[in-house]
Amino acid sequence: MGSIYLAILMLLGAIICAESSVFGSPVFSLDPLRSGKKLPSLFAQNAQGPILLPPNPVLKKPILTTDEDLDRDIEKKKEVRKKREASVSQELPTLKDRLIAEAQKPRPYLFYCEWSLVAPHMLTTGPRKDYRADYIANHISWIWYGHGDPFATHFLYGLRMAAFSGSGIYNQVPGRFGFLYLGPAVGWGGIHRTLPEIAPDAKTAAEKAKAKDSVVLMQGGWTLLAGLSVQSRMGFTDATTPTPNEDLNTRSFAVDSAGGWIEASVFYLLYGAIGVHINAGAQQGAGKLFYWVGLGTSVWY
Repeated sequence: MGSIYLAILMLLGAIICAESSVFGSPVFSLDPLRSGKKLPSLFAQNAQGPILLPPNPVLKKPILTTDEDLDRDIEKKKEVRKKREASVSQELPTLKDRLIAEAQKPRPYLFYCEWSLVAPHMLTTGPRKDYRADYIANHISWIWYGHGDPFATHFLYGLRMAAFSGSGIYNQVPGRFGFLYLGPAVGWGGIHRTLPEIAPDAKTAAEKAKAKDSVVLMQGGWTLLAGLSVQSRMGFTDATTPTPNEDLNTRSFAVDSAGGWIEASVFYLLYGAIGVHINAGAQQGAGKLFYWVGLGTSVWY
């Protein structure tokens, strides 16, 4: 058997050698040059001629974006937006501009309502002893200012209400009292056309505008009012045997005789409609006299 296998192998080798010698190409050669194969070239052959293969790409250094670059981009975008908005929108007036415009509106100045907080003191006669008014009292006035030029001196008329409360001794009986005075008011008063300029020697436009605004925003004035008022009272006492119809023993609303009053005020009129004032006055009642100084505010129409 071994000799048969050897004879078959020798026959196959002879056939392979004969085939390679006939076609002129070595078989099973590891060397491409010896095997007759062509190496690849930079030029590929086709029907039109050689084609140049593309070169290898050149690698570039990557660009890194930092936080500072992003911040600068945002700022640039903000500037662009501000310019765009400024070109299409109007600047809103400031609060000061609106107040000046409000103060410059023409008003008839026909009426004002005044409210005051006053610090009263008392003088008494007769059976009244140690009467002391509370530290704060309320006064309200409704005054018709007049017609025509609002900055001229005018005759005033209207209504006034003044409330006082406190404690004292009446006929040796202690207790608390409450008096309300209500009645007509007449008087005289006016608004100053301008106040002295804050900067009389202003030279620049800004200084002149500041002085003008100050004059527009605040006017000065004065009033002198007087009248008669009916006194109503409400009293409370802890006495076991009270005497009826007294200052400190009035269980219901009672009316006393009329009393006169007078009050002087100096005010500043802000923004053409809001007044701030100081005043001093006196109110006479049955066996007593109130006098006071106070602060208050008013609203003008």
